[in-house]
Amino acid sequence: MFALHYVKTHLLRLSSMCTRSILYLACIYRVLRTYGDINNLRYSSLNHRIDS
Repeated sequence: MFALHYVKTHLLRLSSMCTRSILYLACIYRVLRTYGDINNLRYSSLNHRIDS
């Protein structure tokens, strides 16, 4: 009975850690994608300026 309780709490802790890391990675990914979009916009506007 005690072992089952220990496993259950350990699984809960592990799953919460996984969820947190996944959310963290998602945030980083979103920031990087936004940063990349901004850079792409700046680069394309720069190219457009050079072309015209």
